[in-house]
Amino acid sequence: MRGITISDRKPNNNTLAVNLADILQLLGHKLASTEWEISDIECLGTDSDSLHQLADTQTRVSGETLLQIASNITQVIDGTFVGYPYNAPEPNIIVRAVDSSAYDVESSDETILTVLRQRFQQVEDLPEVEIQANKALNLQFTELWIDRTAFPPQVLILITNTSGQSYVYNPSENYQLSFAGDTYEASQTWLLTRQYQRVEGRLPALT
Repeated sequence: MRGITISDRKPNNNTLAVNLADILQLLGHKLASTEWEISDIECLGTDSDSLHQLADTQTRVSGETLLQIASNITQVIDGTFVGYPYNAPEPNIIVRAVDSSAYDVESSDETILTVLRQRFQQVEDLPEVEIQANKALNLQFTELWIDRTAFPPQVLILITNTSGQSYVYNPSENYQLSFAGDTYEASQTWLLTRQYQRVEGRLPALT
């Protein structure tokens, strides 16, 4: 996937001038062929309870229903919205609200990104590293790996998502992404070749 960040501001108060409903509407007929998963939601509006319930129960919802709910949301402070084509195992679009300051949109469909670039004015490409890091959402489990040959021992964090992709982060370098693998085994091999050992036990996925 490639991605963009949208941060159009209102001239009168400098608040974000784009909302979730604006983005969903621009998907046009493609919205009707998707179902959505919602997570990490914090929002305001008359239908905010509906979004929170969908996130809490991890219930997928049709694109039309999500747009209807989003039309009654005044502000999405934080939230991740993952769109899957019907009967597809992988999503083709991810919309992420970032602290009321921007919307990040990733998609494997370049036409969607083109439409959004044309509609909004303050649009920038997401760095590839940030896109890789975002894929670590929808966590399955987390592991700690330690290099006991160093002093003090060095620790890395391995995260695997529900799609099987894995990511290694370095806490000593402000949690920068050190390695991204298509499988857990790829990250495991990368760590083992660098003399890291897994700390026994896995941490549950955090939401």
